[in-house]
Amino acid sequence: MPKKRARSKFLIYIVIFGIITLSLYCSRHVIQSFYNKTCEKFTKISGSNLTKVDILGVSPRVTKMISAKIAIKTNDSIFSCSSAEIYNRITDIPWIKRAIVKKILPNIIKIEAEETKPIAVYQHDAKSILIDSDGKFIEEVSTKPTGLPLVSGANANKSAHKILNEIAKFRDVSDKLDAISYIRERRWNITIAGVKVKLPEENVTNALNTLDVLIKNNKLNKNEVRSVDLRLPGQIIFNGLKAQNALIT
Repeated sequence: MPKKRARSKFLIYIVIFGIITLSLYCSRHVIQSFYNKTCEKFTKISGSNLTKVDILGVSPRVTKMISAKIAIKTNDSIFSCSSAEIYNRITDIPWIKRAIVKKILPNIIKIEAEETKPIAVYQHDAKSILIDSDGKFIEEVSTKPTGLPLVSGANANKSAHKILNEIAKFRDVSDKLDAISYIRERRWNITIAGVKVKLPEENVTNALNTLDVLIKNNKLNKNEVRSVDLRLPGQIIFNGLKAQNALIT
């Protein structure tokens, strides 16, 4: 008997829970329907039909992404979607770094956005993915955009901006940069005009300065030089052989 009573109570609780859940679900839809109808009536009375959505600060391609994401059309009520909801939809786009949404009553929505700038193409899991300065994935690409280096290595996307900022200090190195590779999450190999250059774990700036001198003195002919090892302070190793000072200057 006690088991049957317990089972009956359990079934009663299930039924009650189901009724409450259904009531809340129906209530939510009733409230939403009431809100939508109220917006429609207020829009007709006040003339707050949306006439314009201004999207500023981004390229035409990203502008289209924003328009598709917010899904708001002219003649919709300007109150049909909150500024917070529009903001959340916009910032969900990987190409958007930050955004400001303003409603200019009675019928204009103004969106000011900043577009994410890719810094490199990360080769990961057999994919090529644009990444930003924070290492976040932006978009998968089939071809490498001009001017962006390739990045490879475990977690290289998270640290790429640091080495790229260092390289940017040396224009000749930066201009000839093809790719960077993170080695054991400790140091970098970089490819300069087809030549592999091994950088040290520390004193990277000094190594890049030496590399800059080599480039200026035309010592990186890829037909003669396959690799340059700059990991040891004060030493330059071409193709596995230590260079003489006369070859450097």
